[in-house]
Amino acid sequence: MRFISGFIDTYLNLNSAEEQIFQEQLNTIELEQREQIMQITTSWQLKGRIEGQVNTVMRQLNRKLGNLPEEDVSAIQSLEPSQLELLAEELLDFQSLDDLNQWLNEQ
Repeated sequence: MRFISGFIDTYLNLNSAEEQIFQEQLNTIELEQREQIMQITTSWQLKGRIEGQVNTVMRQLNRKLGNLPEEDVSAIQSLEPSQLELLAEELLDFQSLDDLNQWLNEQ
């Protein structure tokens, strides 16, 4: 597992040449192991997307409402992906920190 994790860390952001090498190497691995590697890669990519969503929403909220209290930051970081998407839209209508807190309490 450590080997696979190191491999994914190294090759997560691939350019086209690296992508081709990755595919060639992946094709030399037995099918069962290949499926396990791809499953891990997919879960890491999902985690990265969610972290990116959280960062974007936090930047938008900080710009609109100022620095957020730590409890709000923690609540936002624990939201599900679908809730983050909704918050990204709803925050456009927020006028104050109270609007954010009301929205978070409704979730």
